[in-house]
Amino acid sequence: MKKILLTFVLALAANSAFSQRDIDWSIEEILLPTEVRSTGVSDNPSNTSTFTYKIVCKNISEQDTVYATDTVALRVVCIYANQLIYAFPSTQNPNLISLIGKVGKKLKPNDTVHVTGKISFPTRPNNVSLTLTLNFYSEIFNRNPNTGIPREATATLTNNTKTKDVVWKGPQGWGLNINDLTADAVSIYPNPAKNNVNIQASLTSANGVSIVSVFDMSGKLIFKGNANADGMIQLNTADMNSGIYVVNVTTGTTVLTSKLIIE
Repeated sequence: MKKILLTFVLALAANSAFSQRDIDWSIEEILLPTEVRSTGVSDNPSNTSTFTYKIVCKNISEQDTVYATDTVALRVVCIYANQLIYAFPSTQNPNLISLIGKVGKKLKPNDTVHVTGKISFPTRPNNVSLTLTLNFYSEIFNRNPNTGIPREATATLTNNTKTKDVVWKGPQGWGLNINDLTADAVSIYPNPAKNNVNIQASLTSANGVSIVSVFDMSGKLIFKGNANADGMIQLNTADMNSGIYVVNVTTGTTVLTSKLIIE
């Protein structure tokens, strides 16, 4: 009888050691990116936008452990103005997820791990910059029939996703959307302008030099020069195409950005 009981206990222990786990996986925080930087303008297909991501994932299960050999699955969807810009791993099928690597350490309930990587996609903005919405979705993956992890029930999947808005900068690195720029951050007159425009720097530096740069909306430098001792510079705009331009006035370590309209 004792032998039978011992065999039963051992069988239970073995079954407990090799049973499927009920893991509730969560994205707690998106640490990176804080911005997405483009390497060029949208009409050049060889240019890309790139960002490094770092997300904090957590095992919020009541009792089961995530193994170091379990695999992290990830999907990242990039949206601008409610339009899909890019999806990792597949823009054609944005519901797909990709196995990106092992967890790397054991996670008991409430333990966390940082998941990092890098994503590049075709450049979109030819504007000053845009607001890009990033949606991260993650699961923990192990389909071993004995020690695996069944896919989470739909009711718990709200923890698996998190969204963050970041500034999608053009190659020139401006941190504002052109629609957010005003014409009075720098004194520019007349504005709109036709033949000539005066640009007045309101700040002075230790060396007294203010550098004025004018860019078109593709990020191309149209003009660069030093303001005079009074912080003023006059620009001939007669040969400039009609449209919106960005004016940067750099004084020491301070950069003021404003909008110039050419009629």
